[in-house]
Amino acid sequence: MPAGSAAPLICDTGALIDYLVESAPDHERFRDVIDGARTRYVPGLVLAELDYFLRDEREAMRALMRDLARGAFIEGARLEIDSADAW
Repeated sequence: MPAGSAAPLICDTGALIDYLVESAPDHERFRDVIDGARTRYVPGLVLAELDYFLRDEREAMRALMRDLARGAFIEGARLEIDSADAW
């Protein structure tokens, strides 16, 4: 699947840990799915959880921060959701 061709994706903590940590058993699968998403959203609370769970994997957290800074992921606090669309 070409990058950015799949539907948008809201990433949760577990998925991002497997995406970021190369030693995770399903690392390559999560890389394929998440990298294939047209847009990748990361809720703000997920960032807080990742910071905690990746406390011994600081390079993985730094990689995510770089990806956020370059716009590869959209941080949830910046999302604008129309309440009519949410229901």
